[in-house]
Amino acid sequence: LFGITAGRLNIHTPFTTAHQLCGEDLFPLMLDDPEAARRIFAKVWALYEALFDRLTRALHARPPRHVQLGDCSACLLSKATYRSVVLPVNRAIAARFGEGGYHSCGASSHLLTAFAAIPGITAIELGPGTDLETATRTLPGVALRPLIDPILMRNGRRGEIETAIRDM
Repeated sequence: LFGITAGRLNIHTPFTTAHQLCGEDLFPLMLDDPEAARRIFAKVWALYEALFDRLTRALHARPPRHVQLGDCSACLLSKATYRSVVLPVNRAIAARFGEGGYHSCGASSHLLTAFAAIPGITAIELGPGTDLETATRTLPGVALRPLIDPILMRNGRRGEIETAIRDM
């Protein structure tokens, strides 16, 4: 909901929201019955749209034109499953906005070419372990925002954290 009065939506994707709601049972469903998984994603998106419409009207805000898609669970999927089940949903959502950003928490090198297929993405946050050299080649013109391992940030010594940042 961050930024709604400025025309910006900052949301979890329908897949990540469904994963939070359904737990690990979502994964076999995506493999065995991808259409059922997409129906869940469609319902999640419909709920988001109703919420955003209500908030936009209540706050007298302009319609959203920028979307930040938080796909925290994306890194857990194979490239094939992401491309066939999740990517079409993310592409359809992103296409409705003039521009957007994307967030993936974990190591996502295997998904970079799929991320590049999401329209309007101008910046992307990439989780620890993602190959930034490959990301630079795969996502030309997209601002890369590498994320530092949160466990290291919490438990690491200053020198370890500095080394990790330099190594990125």
